[in-house]
Amino acid sequence: RNQGPAPYKFEYGVKDHHTGDHKQAWEHSDGHHVKGSYSLYEPDGTKRVVEYTADPHFGFNAVVKKIGHAH
Repeated sequence: RNQGPAPYKFEYGVKDHHTGDHKQAWEHSDGHHVKGSYSLYEPDGTKRVVEYTADPHFGFNAVVKKIGHAH
């Protein structure tokens, strides 16, 4: 029996001061529409944040932001 797409929520994060690996992500879906975000620190010291949505009508759309100043 096919019940169709199932809703879900997902998130994770890493903050390792020893390696400098700092990132996080989350994604939520009602089974038809997806909304999410992930962020990470680039080697130049800036933070990249990607916020996205996806659905059957508009497809995948993302907005990328760069925060901070490169060093």
